[in-house]
Amino acid sequence: MPDGSKQIIKQTGKIQRFGITDKTTNEKTWSDWSKATLPAVTAPHVPGYTGKNVDAELISLTSKDSNINVIYHPKQVSVKIKYVDEAGDVIDEQIVSGLADDLISHKPTVETDRLADEGYVIVNNELPQNARLIAEDSDQEKEYKVIISKQDLQTQQITVFYVDVPDNRLPIVKPSSGRIIDNRTQRLNVTEGQTYSNELWNFEDDGYELFKADKGALKGKCFAGSLEQQYYVYLTHQTTPLRRNIT
Repeated sequence: MPDGSKQIIKQTGKIQRFGITDKTTNEKTWSDWSKATLPAVTAPHVPGYTGKNVDAELISLTSKDSNINVIYHPKQVSVKIKYVDEAGDVIDEQIVSGLADDLISHKPTVETDRLADEGYVIVNNELPQNARLIAEDSDQEKEYKVIISKQDLQTQQITVFYVDVPDNRLPIVKPSSGRIIDNRTQRLNVTEGQTYSNELWNFEDDGYELFKADKGALKGKCFAGSLEQQYYVYLTHQTTPLRRNIT
């Protein structure tokens, strides 16, 4: 059996012959040996597996004892992972497929990360570690539920500062390396868990060149529960080479 146990079915067939005794001569006359049929065996049903049935077998006096092993093969089965809120409403669901009793390789981190972006947190996860693909007796897929709850999301501010850095402070820069251009500071209001992108100020029109920009100044994600996120764009002045004419 797929669980490692054995179910043994023992069958015997009755083979016989008849004899007639002549009372006068005391001689016996025997009939031919009969034959017997071992009945067919239907393999016990195991959800998620197929087993080959054993056909009926005709046996005779010369038949030998035999052992027949029925091997079960796993079928392709599916389980359903439902993400439901505390009211029981289905927010999302996924189908995971594989062979019966295989470990479920699916890790719902991608899905839970996406739901976290929408403000959900996991309250209870019925999908245990090392869970296996299990077939039900019915045609229904086995279901696992992940209970999630909607949280109130907060809006946080992301601030992008532009720093005018003198040439003599290069190449190592930090916020105190130059003067913050206050009238160009950008403030973005972003919901927790939300990704954002930011269009930088067109500083070239005002005679600046980009030296370095923090990654979060261009795009990123607002992390729930974090303090205000601040990023810096470091600019230098464009320089025009002087042309000296000697006559």
